[in-house]
Amino acid sequence: MTCKRSSVLAFAALIALCGGLLPTASSHAMSLVGPPTAAAGIDGLLVDGITYDVSFVHDSYANVYASTPPTFLGNNLGANDASAALVTALNGFQVTSLVGLSSPGWTNWNLIVPSYPPPAVFGSVACATYPTNTSCTPVGDWGYSSFLVGDPSTVFDNADFAVFTAETPLPAALPLFAGGLGAFGLFGWRRKRKAVA
Repeated sequence: MTCKRSSVLAFAALIALCGGLLPTASSHAMSLVGPPTAAAGIDGLLVDGITYDVSFVHDSYANVYASTPPTFLGNNLGANDASAALVTALNGFQVTSLVGLSSPGWTNWNLIVPSYPPPAVFGSVACATYPTNTSCTPVGDWGYSSFLVGDPSTVFDNADFAVFTAETPLPAALPLFAGGLGAFGLFGWRRKRKAVA
């Protein structure tokens, strides 16, 4: 009886230990890639319950999405939610400038989150203008809006895109699974040791 009780306690302790050592579904907190004066992206952005790494890319639509379609293709609400989350993060990090986009001398940025491909690109845009307000936002802040463009051949040849890549989370049940495997290994080792003795 004492042996069984100690085995159960050892199993519970092993599961607790594995659960504490291994990361769960959320791999890391949201962080800005680069300083607020030269931001290149955001890691760990939560949109509709999914965590994304976002990079800012200046190129044509065809080049940016040559091998992988836009994350929110066919999902206008998702594109709007993504832009809103991006805007909140950019304001939270007090981002005043992006790096590698448009022209270095420009003072406004429009980060496009496409939800519909050419020839009529629809999506949402996270945008800001510093220091004057000529975009969809208040002065010095980021905001977002939806857009529809009928001729992307000129507008989307050289545009600034917010490219969303979903993180691959570690399943939350994995620590329990690992703990169970470890416990079975421990029980087998103890049983074999007792048999030899």
